Amino acid sequence: MTLLVISCKKESIVEFYTSSEDITTNQSFELIMEDEADESLVFFTSEGLIEERGCGTKSYQNAKGTFPNVITIDFGAGCTDLNGREKKGKIIINISDDLKNQGAVRTITTDNFYIDGVKIEGTRTLTNIGIDKNGYRCFTRIVTNQKLTFPDGRTATWSSNTNVCQTAGIATKERLDDEFLITGTSSGTNRNGKSFSAETVEPLVKKAICPWFVDGVNKITDSVNTVSVDYGDGTCDKKAVVTLPNGNKKEILIRRWW
Repeated sequence: MTLLVISCKKESIVEFYTSSEDITTNQSFELIMEDEADESLVFFTSEGLIEERGCGTKSYQNAKGTFPNVITIDFGAGCTDLNGREKKGKIIINISDDLKNQGAVRTITTDNFYIDGVKIEGTRTLTNIGIDKNGYRCFTRIVTNQKLTFPDGRTATWSSNTNVCQTAGIATKERLDDEFLITGTSSGTNRNGKSFSAETVEPLVKKAICPWFVDGVNKITDSVNTVSVDYGDGTCDKKAVVTLPNGNKKEILIRRWW
């Protein structure tokens, strides 16, 4: 009986690490796709001076700079961006209006799209809900049916409902000074088929100059236990710290583990 309990605890710990890795992988890929969409819109409207970190070819359904529009980023059979991420396939962006305007909606879908050998499916809808009491420009972002298919055939699923508020860079055309606070909830299954849910307990901080979250805490729950994932203290790095129900901590890397 004692060995069985120990075995179950070890299995639970392993699943939490797996779920934590899958959540950070989902979020990392989501941020990459959002960055691609943001950069495509900057060049679309000819605003700001940024170094293009992507490697795809952009095309527009209607005249550049007009709304509504559809932007397609085609990475072809594969290319590597300035952050070292290999991409292939297409990202398709439907945009109703300039995202600076309240009510504007941007929807991102994919067509046989891969990052570092992982196929990514699903829909991401960003809606401008206006300026909040702090003077921040805020959005809702709903991710539905995101599915990651890893090279070994295993899959992880992810859906989320978050609020995204721009806290810096609102008054400038430059994108690299933009910063965002992100809160909300998500749920899914990890690559072993185990269900989880997650909630932001300290707002996640995303800076345009960094490809990862630099601060904030997520709480992850399965049917029994809860762990937390801490993204740090503002430093731009791949590190996060997982705290288990027993208080033990382990540093994980937001990395290509497959």
